[in-house]
Amino acid sequence: MAFNYNADISGALKNINSYQAMPEKHTIINNESNHRFEMPLAGDTAYIQYSVRGDTLELLFIFVPPAERGKGLSGPLIHYVLDFAKERGLKMEVYCSYIRRYLEVKGIAF
Repeated sequence: MAFNYNADISGALKNINSYQAMPEKHTIINNESNHRFEMPLAGDTAYIQYSVRGDTLELLFIFVPPAERGKGLSGPLIHYVLDFAKERGLKMEVYCSYIRRYLEVKGIAF
């Protein structure tokens, strides 16, 4: 089952000065067969790899293609996962240091 999410990434980037604001929307899907939340890009894909253990969503790592880094794409992916877990009552365990740091900087409890 795939869940589509159109993320307005300009709001997700508030207070992160190193990223460029990008007003366009991106589609994010939950690719359950590969355990990835994916953002299709022109010719590539940004994603968060995850696993589910009971009622816990484990975030293993995030990947953004080198050509797309620094454009603020990780924020929408992370916020999609937060919404996904909250809507389903899942706990989260964050193993990815990048995602953990992002949540700490934004002051988001997980």
